[in-house]
Amino acid sequence: PPANGMGPPDMHVYNHLAFTISYLKDSNSDESKGSVRITGFDAHPISIQHEGHVGESVTTCTGSSYPQNNPRTFMTLSDTGTSNIIYSYEIKWVESDVAWSDRWDIYLLGSVSNDAIYLSMINSLMMTLFLAAVVFVIMVRTLRKDLAIYNDLDLDLTEEDGPEESG
Repeated sequence: PPANGMGPPDMHVYNHLAFTISYLKDSNSDESKGSVRITGFDAHPISIQHEGHVGESVTTCTGSSYPQNNPRTFMTLSDTGTSNIIYSYEIKWVESDVAWSDRWDIYLLGSVSNDAIYLSMINSLMMTLFLAAVVFVIMVRTLRKDLAIYNDLDLDLTEEDGPEESG
């Protein structure tokens, strides 16, 4: 939205990507001295109005000042014509103490707890049973009426023909 909150919303483009790569120094094998294993990866889109022109070096992405998502510095698209957009990226390498075998734990352990899953399953089962009971009650009422009608018709036919004799 615009800064004053009035009028049509502004359109912004995310023209900068901030990558953070977590790594673990591999000290297990003798042949891989100095090698690393990547244990995490993160990407954040950022919208920034770069200072400079296309093809020149920009001063907004220097190593001393990293771009941040700040509404005052968003790259706003104009609807009146074309815009020159400068795309950029940054990569930060962060040493991590997460073991290689535990690299997926942030995704697996950060998920919904088992209690919520069991509660959801019980809720689904109860709804299924309730709906099945409703259908059963409707079927019993309908069939009871139909059976009563058929039984009345059957009694009427046997009275007209007389009792059945066998033997």
